[in-house]
Formats: sequence, C-alpha cells, structure tokens
Amino acid sequence: MAKTCNDIVTDLYAGYRSQAIVTASELGIFDYLANGKATPSQTAAALDTDCRATEQLMDFLASLGYLTKGQSEEESGEVFENSAETTKYLTRNGLVSLMVPCIKHHIAFGQDLYHIVKDGQKHQDTKDWESKMLWLRDTETREQYYRKTQAAALIWYAPAVSSDMAFDLSQFKTACDLGGGSGDVAYAVAKRYPNMEMTIFDMPQVITTAKQYSPADVPTNVTYMEGDFFETELPNVDLFIISNVLLIFTDEKANILLSRVYEALKPGGACLLVECLFDDDKMGPPIAHTCDIMMLIKYYGKVRTRIEHREMLQKNGFVNVKFNKSKDETANTTIAFKPT
Repeated sequence: MAKTCNDIVTDLYAGYRSQAIVTASELGIFDYLANGKATPSQTAAALDTDCRATEQLMDFLASLGYLTKGQSEEESGEVFENSAETTKYLTRNGLVSLMVPCIKHHIAFGQDLYHIVKDGQKHQDTKDWESKMLWLRDTETREQYYRKTQAAALIWYAPAVSSDMAFDLSQFKTACDLGGGSGDVAYAVAKRYPNMEMTIFDMPQVITTAKQYSPADVPTNVTYMEGDFFETELPNVDLFIISNVLLIFTDEKANILLSRVYEALKPGGACLLVECLFDDDKMGPPIAHTCDIMMLIKYYGKVRTRIEHREMLQKNGFVNVKFNKSKDETANTTIAFKPT
C-alpha cells in the first residue's frame, strides 16, 4: 500500500508510541487506573507527576487505544480508564509489563542500527558476547531479563509447543530445551507429557537465575544442565526444543548449532524450532520485521523464512520437515527428524 506524506511522518515519529507506553508503565499510570476511572489531575496528584504533562500523555495513550475516556458525572473534565487489555497485560504483574525494562534497552540499542548497516559484522565484533551478557552479572537486571524471558515464554512459546494445536510430542521419552531461559517452555511441555524426561540447558548464569525464580510446582521430570551451545557436549535425547534461539545467530553459527543438535539426537529423534518467521516473500508479518531488526542490532542475527528453515535443517541431515503457523505469527513451530 502506498504511503502518504502523513503516513511517512507518523512512521518517523513512531518511537514515541513505545516511549509513551514505557513511561506510563514506569510511572504507575496503568496501575492507578486499574483501580477505577480518574481524571488527569487526580492521577497526577496520586502519582506526584506534572498535571498538564500527565493529561497529554493520557490523551496520547487514549488515542492509541490503551486508555478510554469520557465525561465525568461527578468531576469537571474528562475521566480516563484502562482498556481491559491494558489492565490484563500492562499493570504491575501483567506479563507484557515485565518486558518494559528490556524494551528500554532495545530502544537504546536502536541507535546502533546506522553503524550495523554501514559496517555490518565489523561493528558487531567490537561488542564481544560477554559484553552483551553483562546483565547476567547484576542481580537486578538479571531478574528483569529473566522476567522478560518468562513473559515471552508464557505468552508465545509455551503455548506453541504445549497446547492442543501444537505438534504431538508423546512419542519422545527424553527431551532438551536448548537455551531454555526461564524454563517455562520446558515446564509446560513436561506437564503435558509427564513421562518425558526434560532437561533445561543454558549458560550457567541463566540456569542459576531460572532455579532462583522457579515456580513452586516445577514438574519432577525436569532437570537442569549448565553449558555452552558450541563447546559443551549436548545431551543424547529424543527431542531438542529450540525456542527463540536460532535467530540470534548468523547462518554460519546457526548451521553449526543445528549440526551439533543432529549429532546429539538419538536416531529417529527430532528438532523442534519455535520462533518468529517471515512470510516467504519477506513482506510480513510486521512483528517479524521488528524482531529481525532487533536481532540484527543486538547480535547480527536474523529472522528467517520457512524455506530458509527447511534448507538449513536439510543441509544438516534432517528430513520430514513440517511447519505449524501460530495465529499471532510470533511463535511458529518447525519440526524435523533425524533418520532412524
């Protein structure tokens, strides 16, 4: 669809939308309005914010659909309230609100896009892997990133592999969630398949954090394993689940990882990939393009198409590649098998 001049200007200023949502979340505006309708002056007084600026921010959020507004029957002026989705997802314990600290980092990282596009891998190489993982050394940011990973897992990845619409995994007796992060994908699969022995594999700092914040009802068929994707010997299992990991890597590194997974799999075993995918013409979906640029900036990684997934899997020996497209287009699943 052709862009008008106004469309172009709106796109150029689109960053203010995310900034407005992040600001409202951090100031507690969504939490305050979850208790009921309020005017901007009431909101500002309760949160100790500037009244006029608060009103302008609330007007902006209403225009985006995060708040609704109407005339007050008791107070002069307009009153605002959360939409149902805002209260569900963006209040203090809402799953999306847990991503806010990380989204702030992504906004800051966006300034690197110019240098990445101009210099490519050379610019990314100036930021070694350890420097990208500095958050793992700090307790506060480690918890923030854990919560963000947990939110993404619970919203997208866990349902993609454990719902009634997911691939049937009952034939697999042993499994490894490679790059398991918060552990929530593994927990969901382990609960659905209680006879499956599940191992969560990730970097030592990630495993430590996952254990620290693990829920009280972690399935008894789940164990943890610390290691490195490219150096540690991977467990010999029937199934590898790889959620939102392959897109972090270049094609070269992704192929190395898939080769290692193939070698570790038992004959007849399978690799299950769970991540955002492009349409074959790379014209959508929009969330895939957003994720692609994010991966480019942070890791020099990339989102791929189904065709690219199939080719990579087949290149590394896998056969019988099958796809399952998610309704929200954020957690598509691809399963491929190692010949018996």
